[in-house]
Amino acid sequence: MCSFHADQAHKLRLQEPHEQIRHRGREQEQVRQQRRYQPFYCEENIWWLCAEPPLGVHIELVIFVASLSGICPIAEQQAGAADGVAWWDYHCIALDQERRIWDLDTQLPQPVAARIWVAHSFPRAAAWPAPLRPLFRLVPSADYLRDFSSDRRHMRDAVGHWLQPPPPWPCIGVGDSADAKASTRTDSKVDLRYYRDLSASDGPGIVIDLDAFLAIYCADEGAVHGPRIT
Repeated sequence: MCSFHADQAHKLRLQEPHEQIRHRGREQEQVRQQRRYQPFYCEENIWWLCAEPPLGVHIELVIFVASLSGICPIAEQQAGAADGVAWWDYHCIALDQERRIWDLDTQLPQPVAARIWVAHSFPRAAAWPAPLRPLFRLVPSADYLRDFSSDRRHMRDAVGHWLQPPPPWPCIGVGDSADAKASTRTDSKVDLRYYRDLSASDGPGIVIDLDAFLAIYCADEGAVHGPRIT
């Protein structure tokens, strides 16, 4: 997944009784245990959520969240500091057919309405400098399943040591794999770096800012379909 900048955490999170936080944490841990999950590898966790969705759930979009500054503060994160804010270089979540966000690293309920996720994850975003405000790369889930690849090199240091323990499953879209789902690919793989770099105009899907995301996916709960993304 992304690098965690704990030293830059600020008090952005909405206040909440500690007992409620602990209770939600237990619920979230149960959700993660029901599907493939490895901390700090959000892009792979979401790939598997698309491949193995819960019964009755259709994941429509995979969403990469980042900022132009290269550091994106997101509140209500399990890996956050005492105030719950994690400073990621990028984060990966999903949106289902009911406009619910699946963020496997949040302390919020799983899944949660997009408007609630945004309100709790970015409670002070309007006051942030422009380079720090979140951007969103929206990729159709079918495209992400077909094209995504990662050799996990971004999770190794200069001498090859793991920055965080890797998932137990094989790398997705890289080389041969005994896992049929992880090895089914077209010839046009898209490496992780093209998803996570939201400044790249030639990356997959489309990139929108927070205001556009709010207008499309959080304003009208009666309309559950956003614009077609190709």
